[in-house]
Amino acid sequence: MTTNVDIAATLHRKYGVLVEPSSLSDEVVQRLAKKINYPRITSWQTLKDWSDRVLGEGESVRFLLPQSPGRNTHFGTLRFLSEEARELVEHIAERQVDQAIGQLEEAEEDVDFDDEIEAEVAVFAPGAAEVEAITSSAQRGLNTLHALLEESDRWEPVIAARIEDLLKQHRSTEEVDTLSVMSALLDQLNKPIKAIRELNEKRSADVARSMAPAVSN
Repeated sequence: MTTNVDIAATLHRKYGVLVEPSSLSDEVVQRLAKKINYPRITSWQTLKDWSDRVLGEGESVRFLLPQSPGRNTHFGTLRFLSEEARELVEHIAERQVDQAIGQLEEAEEDVDFDDEIEAEVAVFAPGAAEVEAITSSAQRGLNTLHALLEESDRWEPVIAARIEDLLKQHRSTEEVDTLSVMSALLDQLNKPIKAIRELNEKRSADVARSMAPAVSN
């Protein structure tokens, strides 16, 4: 049975990218499990071109890319986010070992353009801005807050106020860790929710006591 990890390993071999296995939809796995001929994609084509032609129209996936998490990120979070990468790398390594010891793979009639990928990677010089925009995604907390603030008219005013408070706290900062700033926002929003819950519990207890029959001496 073909699994998400199998498909991700095949996409790595064909195109030289690491796709997060769990982001592959069931439809994509079923479609690629029987695929023989994969389309050739050049480095100058876009991710949309690749996704539509290889995965299917409108499909999208996440990629395992270099990240620079903040130093206050919990190490357990890194382990959790790295688990799929570990499984995929092990799977790819097992495939390489199988080939090295001469085990036969199923015959494929498609054109193998692994060498072309290596040649293109050597020639293609990606724009620094595009690389930075991807690899710094874990350090885009302020951008995330600004985007949330633009959507805040759909929510209660207290949410916009909390977002503005966080932006003021970091007004002299170029960027912050996304996980850190989102955790801080949730902490702020949790305070009134907790206060309301405690008030409701107190009111319920007061009502229960008022309705309890008086005990005569």
